[in-house]
This record gives sequence, structure tokens and C-alpha cells, in this order.
Amino acid sequence: MDHLGPSDAGSPRPRTPEHAGEPYAIDRSSDSGDASLSILAAVNIAMVALVWLSERRARATS
Repeated sequence: MDHLGPSDAGSPRPRTPEHAGEPYAIDRSSDSGDASLSILAAVNIAMVALVWLSERRARATS
């Protein structure tokens, strides 16, 4: 780690002008994003279910 400065530690790619403005590239070769993606999908499904139930109850009472 002697060659890396404190701001470069853990950087996904070199900080060079040609990379400025590019979206962050997700590295699919390592399975690092699988758990967070599963959690995000589960939360999204739960939110859709909660909104659907609340809309259903609102219609039933009116």
C-alpha cells in the first residue's frame, strides 16, 4: 500500500481525467453486489405489497 495515497485507497479505478463524468462500472466478476441487490429487491417487493394493501383497505372502507 506504499504506492497508494490516502485518497486513492480503495478507489475502484484510477482517478484520471478520461474517467471524469462516467457512470460507476459494476464489477460483475466478483459476487460483491449479490447480497445488496437481493436486499434491494426484497425491500422493493415489500413496499409494493404494503402500498397495494393500503390501497385495498382504503377502497374497502370508502
